[in-house]
Amino acid sequence: MRISYIIPSYNAEPYLERCVETLYMQDIAADEFEVIIVNDGSTDGTEEVAQRIASLHSNVKCISQVNQGLSASRNAGMQQAIGDYYSFIDADDFLIPHTMKRVLETAEKKQVEVCKFALYSEYSGWTSIRNSPQSLPKDVITGEQAMLMDLDINSACNVIYSSKFIKAYDLKFTVGILHEDVDFNAQVCFYAKRMLFMKNLVYYYYYNNKSITKSSNAAMEVKRFKSNVKYLERCKELAAKPEASTSLRELFSNRANSATVGLLLRLMKNKSIPVEEKQSLFALLEEKGLYPIKGKTMSWKSTAMLPLLNRRAYVLRKIGKK
Repeated sequence: MRISYIIPSYNAEPYLERCVETLYMQDIAADEFEVIIVNDGSTDGTEEVAQRIASLHSNVKCISQVNQGLSASRNAGMQQAIGDYYSFIDADDFLIPHTMKRVLETAEKKQVEVCKFALYSEYSGWTSIRNSPQSLPKDVITGEQAMLMDLDINSACNVIYSSKFIKAYDLKFTVGILHEDVDFNAQVCFYAKRMLFMKNLVYYYYYNNKSITKSSNAAMEVKRFKSNVKYLERCKELAAKPEASTSLRELFSNRANSATVGLLLRLMKNKSIPVEEKQSLFALLEEKGLYPIKGKTMSWKSTAMLPLLNRRAYVLRKIGKK
């Protein structure tokens, strides 16, 4: 089995069939790939659509679970997957026909652990090609090199991962957070010794503005803040690993500091979160050792702000304003 397509599906009835159909347009023999649909507690007809698809294709597996979110769905899919590579596809997105074969063949030939390609995004009639810079390394590089070149990956959708690599480091998506892709790929880039970046346009991303991650209400802002704190903890954790090079330690530390600056500024400016909640979130930064901010950030501008932002009384005064 060359590749496993893992499709987390929550209330994806209108999109799921289109998504799966495009997987059979990749010029890869049906006995060389599998499709794993994870129905994450949908309340519409997603499960029925998935079962109908499975009845038509012997290489489709269906998993149903109570609603646990995107991370848990992807983890459940990986537990069942037997392919040499994993591909994560959101149910409302799809693959552009006749594109994945070239990516998979190249990844196999070069024996890479991670292979990233370009995606095409659509949002309210506006489209763009993302993650395809003009200048990319022509050959295999390490994850550390990718990060130092600012080429590391954010989305898990426009990447295929070696299952052997994922299992070797027991990598999983963190359950219960937003932006789980960023957290997952920080670990991927830390450990990867063979990464490849391709300009090939493969993935069609549909920006669903009804998605939970796009919500801007106060409760979601709080969850987004806490999710970012989890990511900052991950950066600090990776920076502290004995196998981390000096460059990686500095990179992860500076990233965490920059992101903490961003969280503080958003916290001080936010008008929707109650003051008591904002004070609690600030206390969380202190509890996790992220505040006061020690060291440098990713830019001289935010570094220059540190003497002011590290004045606790100043931050509390700004947070306390109604």
